[in-house]
Amino acid sequence: MKNRKLIFTVLAVLSFGLIAGPVFAQNDFYDLDELGYDYDGDYDDYDEYDDYGDYDEYDDYGDYDDAYYERLDKISDMTFLVDEVGLLSDEQHQEIASYLLSLSADYEIGLYITIINDYEKYASNIELANEKIFEQKNFGLGDQRSSLSFLMSMDDRSFDLDAHGYGNVAFSDSRRNKLIEAFTPDFKNNDWYNGFISYLETVYYYLDEDRQQNANYETGLSQYKAVQAARAMEVNRNHFLLAGGIALLVALIFALIRLASEKKRMRNVAFATEADSYIAESGVEMHEQKDIYKYSTTFTRTIETSSRSGGGGGGGHSHSSGHF
Repeated sequence: MKNRKLIFTVLAVLSFGLIAGPVFAQNDFYDLDELGYDYDGDYDDYDEYDDYGDYDEYDDYGDYDDAYYERLDKISDMTFLVDEVGLLSDEQHQEIASYLLSLSADYEIGLYITIINDYEKYASNIELANEKIFEQKNFGLGDQRSSLSFLMSMDDRSFDLDAHGYGNVAFSDSRRNKLIEAFTPDFKNNDWYNGFISYLETVYYYLDEDRQQNANYETGLSQYKAVQAARAMEVNRNHFLLAGGIALLVALIFALIRLASEKKRMRNVAFATEADSYIAESGVEMHEQKDIYKYSTTFTRTIETSSRSGGGGGGGHSHSSGHF
């Protein structure tokens, strides 16, 4: 029985070591910086556009896939350019409308240009007028009705850029200011066509920049996860071997101590050869024996639960307006 108890103890210690190794290994982490990634998700090797002024011609835009043509077919009947004043020739109108349609289909955001005589027939200010046209014309693509609406009112030469849905993300306040800087010089010279082309080139620049950043981040994240998994496996293996070796050594030391203790105790015991040796001369004396437990140990386990909540989307309208 004592030998069985000893063997059980040794096996228990070994089992603890074998289980503890992988558990400890899971607590070894690596920094993204070791692999060339920023904590905020930006990939260090991402090549920014060298110079905003070196933007390629808009005619080179687009390398389309089947999904693009499916989206293009769905929105081909929508109107993205309205010119009530007649600022553009028929040829210019067709070209700019085609650019708006193509960009909208490719980046899944509605890009609209509306040219009117006076915004006051819609609302008391140009921002509210743009929002009212947004609702009347059912602007926006997708569940969030993502859009960027460019409204021009020729009566007082005012304009408004209204971002909605994903448009709030792609065209922040600073980016909308860059859009204004792109078209204002031409508009002040009444060069409407080139002003709109400069505007569209800047719109494309920011949409494509976001797409490239997202693509590089996803690629970099996949590479990082692969390297992380390989390193974690190596760490697990090393910790497993180390913990197992330590557990084996502890078990052997414990077993040797127990054996030495047993041998020392057995040397102090004299074995009797007859049953009478265990009976006193005065007879048999019975003693009552009780096992009294002074302490008890209770093991409890707490199971923690966690919840996470979050929100997304860039709903609502954000405006940038002025005069040219």
